Amino acid sequence: MPRRKVIGIRELKNDLSRIVGEIAESGGEYVVTNRDQPKAVLRPWREEDHQEARAAKAAEIMERIRRMARRVAEATVTDESAAEIVSEQRR
Repeated sequence: MPRRKVIGIRELKNDLSRIVGEIAESGGEYVVTNRDQPKAVLRPWREEDHQEARAAKAAEIMERIRRMARRVAEATVTDESAAEIVSEQRR
């Protein structure tokens, strides 16, 4: 595995595209510093990151469905109709 490199935050700002490309190509990591203090680590995107992102998106969608279902269940004739709520969600 390539070794970890250290980069100051200003240098990272100035060369971000190149650094990200290098990380993606080499699989290496960068420790980002600010005033010589480590603040973050940049590393390649991993398969487990994909899995976590998919799980978070699924949880977000499920929560939206739960909220919509509550609104439909609470809708009365004088309030929004269920059809209006569902139609609004489709937009």
